[in-house]
Amino acid sequence: MQEKSIDSIREYAWKRRATILGLSTASVVLLLRFLSELIFSTHFDKSNYIIICTTIVLICQLIYVKKTRFYETSLFYTLLFAFIFIYARASMTGGLTSPTMAWYPVVPIISSFLLPRSKTIIIGICSVIFIVFTSQFSLVHDLNLPATPLQDYSRVLVYISVTFICTVFCLFHEDQRKKMRVKLEEQRLSILSSARNTELGELAAGIAHEINNPLAVIKVKSKKIKALNSENKEVLDSIEKISAMAERINKIVKSMKNLSKNQVNQEKSNKENFEYIFENVLTLCETKMKYSNIQFQLINNVKNLDKYRIPIQLGHVLLNIINNAYDAVLIEETKWIKIFINTVDELLEIKISNSGKLIDEDKREKIFNPFYSDKDNRTGLGLSISKNNLSTLGGELKLLSDTEFTTFSITLPLKEH
Repeated sequence: MQEKSIDSIREYAWKRRATILGLSTASVVLLLRFLSELIFSTHFDKSNYIIICTTIVLICQLIYVKKTRFYETSLFYTLLFAFIFIYARASMTGGLTSPTMAWYPVVPIISSFLLPRSKTIIIGICSVIFIVFTSQFSLVHDLNLPATPLQDYSRVLVYISVTFICTVFCLFHEDQRKKMRVKLEEQRLSILSSARNTELGELAAGIAHEINNPLAVIKVKSKKIKALNSENKEVLDSIEKISAMAERINKIVKSMKNLSKNQVNQEKSNKENFEYIFENVLTLCETKMKYSNIQFQLINNVKNLDKYRIPIQLGHVLLNIINNAYDAVLIEETKWIKIFINTVDELLEIKISNSGKLIDEDKREKIFNPFYSDKDNRTGLGLSISKNNLSTLGGELKLLSDTEFTTFSITLPLKEH
């Protein structure tokens, strides 16, 4: 099954909304046009029947798209049908001299933004065919229908509509180009930080391995001392504390290994449920939260969250942001860190808020840059690596600007077990 990225999910949702908006607008405009002709025109042209028939078809397509999650097929056939409407309307209002001819090049433009390349090519070919067809075959002559040139206000309306639609789509194209340039820059930063990312993963795995060896010795010796001093209550209490601390160290080391195993080989994205990931993250940071009197709260608004498989690299991102939040709230009187989990358009959205001071406006754009940090003891790589890791997984990390407290947002595509 093909993985969906956050960009593809949002793009599909946008195109579906654009299709609904386009069909709604076209239906309303055509219906108003039909009513105005019916009310203000001295005689009712037969060409107006084309308008009302087209309006009915568009309304039916609109209902279908709104009731289903699929828009491509419906939009494709609607655009093909539009050629018939344009041909019939142009033939009865002047042929090649009719302003309605201006809609022929607009249809492929709409298709290029909302439909795949293959269907856009078909639409483009059909546009050329219908232009030739309109020049050679006229409904006025072949069916003996009366020709009625468009009124001046109708001509102006057609040209304004064509200009408006083309301008909107061209502006959207420019916006897409800007986003593409941003993505290229993010990929460049990803290359710069990937080597350091791998080094950090290998370092974490190496530390975990080195700690396990003496830890195993401590466990074995503790059991022997306990067996030799089974009657000494003071020694037994000390051994219990040593065993508890050793077990805690073992749990921390295990969490480090669990979260670092995906750093060494990033080509494979291991996935687990959220509870597994969060438990490992919590193990690594709960002690310092407790001793610093920081209220740590998870607010989950997603039912059956554990049925979704989530990349384990999310743990690295969460741990990094939580550690940053820990530093931010230490000097505050009210200390808390809250994690909110929601779903939006087949996307998992995790927001991490803290009671620390809001990030200054001039720093907001810099915090994701590699090696940028306002702390002397930090490398400035945490957020840039986290952002690039999520981007590689098809997700997104950003700092929200319209919130009362400092809030980072993590967005990932959802995938069930």
